[in-house]
Amino acid sequence: MKVASRTVQALKRAVKDRRAFTQVVTGLITVVIAIAIGAIIFAMLTNALGQFHLTGAANTTVTTLFNMTWVAYGLLVIIPIIAVASVILAMMQGGKGRRR
Repeated sequence: MKVASRTVQALKRAVKDRRAFTQVVTGLITVVIAIAIGAIIFAMLTNALGQFHLTGAANTTVTTLFNMTWVAYGLLVIIPIIAVASVILAMMQGGKGRRR
């Protein structure tokens, strides 16, 4: 219960500190936009390669490659979750992480 209380207090302080809050939100939005742009580019590439007349073996290879890439994009959803979790952990430590 004590950790949850400290987390809530740290989140309240972060919201009050506009610069820190703006940087965190900007970073998260940037990650989400980068993932979306990558998916759009990959979809365009998929459509472009569909217009070529490939042999059966080449078509199988391209299909396998695209399927694996889409699986990887499905796993990219984890990145914003990890980013938010790391921000929360940093706030819980109160900025007492490694500093050089």
